[in-house]
Amino acid sequence: MAQTNDIRLPSWISPGMVFQQGVPVVLRGRVGSSSVPVTLEVMKDPTDGRKVSKLDTDYGVILSLETVSEEDGSFRFTLPPYRSSTDAYTLVFHTLTDTLTIEDCRCGDVWVLFGGRPLAASISQTAAPRTPLKKDV
Repeated sequence: MAQTNDIRLPSWISPGMVFQQGVPVVLRGRVGSSSVPVTLEVMKDPTDGRKVSKLDTDYGVILSLETVSEEDGSFRFTLPPYRSSTDAYTLVFHTLTDTLTIEDCRCGDVWVLFGGRPLAASISQTAAPRTPLKKDV
């Protein structure tokens, strides 16, 4: 669970997370008390590290949302659908007294796999062949 003194997020919202392309993403969290203003900034940085013009709206702070926490301290943001990209996103949650930053987020296809026999392979099944490959001349 990503958290600071005041901001708590579920464990799936963490550095290195991937969110599904093409669908809205709901981000929920909790703060210490009710009626606390919470701000979310979504920043996008180019993967190759190149400098970006301040006039380029595809990079830098691409979205800023604000809400107020409910009676139980919970809050919710809905991100719009984004296209798949290798560029890194950073999510920054702010309250009046605290900031929580989630870096290196990506947007793409999310695959959920459950373990089992079809997905399991022993090391002996993945080793090199017992006889060397012969080269045809």
